[in-house]
Amino acid sequence: MRFSDRQVILDLIERTGSRFSDTYLPNQFINDKEIILKILQYQTPWEEDMIKRWSDDSEVILALCKHYHHYFEYASDRLKDHLDTVLKAIDFGVGLKDFSERLRNHPMVIEKILALNPRGNVHHLPPDMINQKEFIIKHIENRNIYVSHLFYDYPMWKNDPDIALEILKSIDPHDSDYCYDFKNLSDEFRDDIDFVKIAIAKKSSHFEYISDRLKDDLEIVKLAIRKNWRLIQHASIRCQKNSEVMALTKELIEKESKLRYEDIASLPYSYQEDDALYLLMMSKCPKEINDYIDLEKLDGRIIDDLKIATAQIKRTWYSFADVSPKIQADDELYGIFKTQFIEYLYQERGHLYDELERTSWDCLQNIERCRNDLEVMIAAGCARYDLLDYLGCDLKSNKELALATVKTNWMAIRYLDPKFQQDEEIYKIIKNQLLMQFKNQTLIPVDEAVLDFKLYGFKRLFEDKELMSLALKKDWTLINLV
Repeated sequence: MRFSDRQVILDLIERTGSRFSDTYLPNQFINDKEIILKILQYQTPWEEDMIKRWSDDSEVILALCKHYHHYFEYASDRLKDHLDTVLKAIDFGVGLKDFSERLRNHPMVIEKILALNPRGNVHHLPPDMINQKEFIIKHIENRNIYVSHLFYDYPMWKNDPDIALEILKSIDPHDSDYCYDFKNLSDEFRDDIDFVKIAIAKKSSHFEYISDRLKDDLEIVKLAIRKNWRLIQHASIRCQKNSEVMALTKELIEKESKLRYEDIASLPYSYQEDDALYLLMMSKCPKEINDYIDLEKLDGRIIDDLKIATAQIKRTWYSFADVSPKIQADDELYGIFKTQFIEYLYQERGHLYDELERTSWDCLQNIERCRNDLEVMIAAGCARYDLLDYLGCDLKSNKELALATVKTNWMAIRYLDPKFQQDEEIYKIIKNQLLMQFKNQTLIPVDEAVLDFKLYGFKRLFEDKELMSLALKKDWTLINLV
């Protein structure tokens, strides 16, 4: 079987499907339309140059759009102005913004867009349509408009009372996609007491976005908390402390049969400080803490609760970074956290990137005790040398830590006490690492080794004849550092 045989390639694509990679396609076939279309039956090309090569071919562009509508951005200007191509592209979710100006005004294009995909496209329609209030109201009524898009491109509708009222009427209180429509209305409406009453009656969460003046209005605050007492957190301080409002809130809480721990955290501090109310709410929460609680999003008395903190730290040890300083001072809990944190650091040594990296950064940033713990910081510095940026002042001059971290990566020296640059034992470790890097290209890319040397080297390294002789062979510009 010959890979240079055209039929062999077609058969191979048919058999392997999405596993076939166009990057291995022989050069003589990169302009073979039948082969490209066969590949596109199963996947999209990895190479952007290959996509651009077919930018003026309607069949190929549409085959790409079947996978992802944004590929139409690669279409040539001719195709973006070709009616048949554009009408077919609409079936795959391509929007008006990607078509030519002529076709954005074409009645057949507009009719199809409004029939298949009005949301996200209405605000790109011709001005003579957007400027008709009846047209806008009709599409708001049918929930075909992203209000934020409409107001951004056509701000004149933001202050229209008919438009605002229609938006309010169209909001589905159970549809989270529309929770920001009220927020996008102008200050004039969010400060209108009659309009706000209608908004809260429609969906209580609108209370969060009304004007500060009305959040200080007792009538409005009572209206909101009767629908959802948790909204008390968004009321003004004066209203929160009002005796009538406090009594009403407590009465509503007492009527609840079940609560979540997050409900307690949603209350203002003045409510959480009420021992009787706190104990009452805790009694309505699950007796066994089996569910994950996002402590980072909680506040107040709840993050000082030892029972909750213990349950969450045993479940996810890195939750220790989110509890209060009072809880972090607990030796037993710190011990549970520390053991797992050190294990994690050594396990992920050399791989602390992307999402994993954040766990170690957050722990060292938010837990002062870690930054002054020798065992933790040795593990952190060995896992990733720049975690030593969080090193406590007292540990910067610790020889044990210096030896352990420099042995792992010589660049740890930049975070340590400058005295270690003159320490013979440590200098020998650093020099040997650099000599190995400059001699052995397989250990670390040469360009990276030279770059690190330029950025993080210190005077004594640049005065070392043996080291600089090797370094200059890799990059002659280092002569400026000698």
